[in-house]
Amino acid sequence: MRYRVEADLLIPGEGEPISGGTLIIEDGKIVFAGTQEDAPSSLSDEQVFMVPVVMPGMWDCHGHFFGMKKANLDTLYQNPVSVLAGRCVKDAERALNAGFTSIREAGGFGVYIAQLVKEKTLIGPNVYGAGAILSQTAGHADLHSRHFH
Repeated sequence: MRYRVEADLLIPGEGEPISGGTLIIEDGKIVFAGTQEDAPSSLSDEQVFMVPVVMPGMWDCHGHFFGMKKANLDTLYQNPVSVLAGRCVKDAERALNAGFTSIREAGGFGVYIAQLVKEKTLIGPNVYGAGAILSQTAGHADLHSRHFH
């Protein structure tokens, strides 16, 4: 299958942004990125999308999939793991929709989110998960002194 994305602005990743840009994808690979004038001719069976902007995906280099509503580790253990995991699924979806195609997850449910994305159970960014948080004693991730309910 071939896809054509015509954009008011194409940010190619290298070089200057292109007004009136086209991106062509065949078999999951980008085969053309440039001006609409230089783009290969349209095929009768290709899907065409018109969008305002196309740009390379962004990396979040330090994120956490904890499933918390607020950044407060005191509340981490006040919800069942299944609720936290469900929130993480939605957080991964939101991250991808915000333009983050890769996340370096520094501790949380990232290794599990990565597995779900890889097996195509979840549509989300590429996740490079640590699996566990490393922290010095009395650091922000030292959970030894937390009172769990």
